[in-house]
Amino acid sequence: MNEKRPSVKELIAAYNREKYSDSQAADTGNTGGTRRNAKDQSRAILEPCPALGREMVRPLSQGGPVRTADKTVARQAAFCLQEGHEEDLEGAKKTTCWTAKGMLGLIKTVSGVEYHISHIRALLRGRGYTMKVPVGRHVHRASRQKIAGFQRRMRRLISGKGADRYTKCVQDETIVIADTWARRGVYTLKGKRAVYHYTGSDARTIVFGLITNDGSSFFKWYDKFTKGEFANFLKETHAQFGKPIMMILDRAPQHKDKSIQETLKDLGGAVKLEFLPPGCPDLNAIEEVWRQMKRAVLDIPYVTVAGMREDIDRWLGSSVPVLDTEKYLYRMA
Repeated sequence: MNEKRPSVKELIAAYNREKYSDSQAADTGNTGGTRRNAKDQSRAILEPCPALGREMVRPLSQGGPVRTADKTVARQAAFCLQEGHEEDLEGAKKTTCWTAKGMLGLIKTVSGVEYHISHIRALLRGRGYTMKVPVGRHVHRASRQKIAGFQRRMRRLISGKGADRYTKCVQDETIVIADTWARRGVYTLKGKRAVYHYTGSDARTIVFGLITNDGSSFFKWYDKFTKGEFANFLKETHAQFGKPIMMILDRAPQHKDKSIQETLKDLGGAVKLEFLPPGCPDLNAIEEVWRQMKRAVLDIPYVTVAGMREDIDRWLGSSVPVLDTEKYLYRMA
């Protein structure tokens, strides 16, 4: 019968109760009762503790740099939690991503020791952690196996026999809000307050767009994102390109409605829809177009939607980046 694994709190409590026969000698020298030098003390602090079954520090029971020992216990306990003991501590979450503030709070909860935030950063760097910007992942993202299966299928469709008759493109929509301000900081003269004006009306509009691997693009404005607007966009896209189109897009309900199948039949099979795996917008290159567009245009809030549309139209007409859409589709999961 498997024994229940002790919690981290129980491990630390057992660790602190551990008594060594030479505990007095750890704080005083062998001769003359004098305190050992700092090098010897640090060596004693870093001795392994059998109570935990892993390399841990041994606190000095009498005298000595007690605070240093407490800090080391706190540091080791926090990383024990990270390695799989999070469920033993109330309020701790299992994660491979840490902020300095989050680690500071975790260590304080475990041991009662509070570091300065700069020491936490140094501690994380010393353990091999580096600062990164996390990549968003949808909670319902497809598994790696399903994504790999989709990518194999797309390679056959894009490069296989008869693929040349289709213009391949990726499609998406984005909502643009007039009061959105993409930048948080601006330069202004010393003593002058930085002010921007907004309406508070939450006025918005929607851009439907697609891009191809050869740099062609097509964008249309709509006031709503419904199955009717998407059907109209398909018809206008067919009229714009004048040849069969393979359109790769996400699984929004408006894209998969039964009425869309009727529209595709009316177009005589000239437009073929291929759906991305669930929760995988990073495989769609047009997401990068939306990101660059909003960063370039929405540097200040717009009082009117018309003014915002005018500036976005100007950007879409001259600054859309040429992206390798196939490279995005074949990204590693």
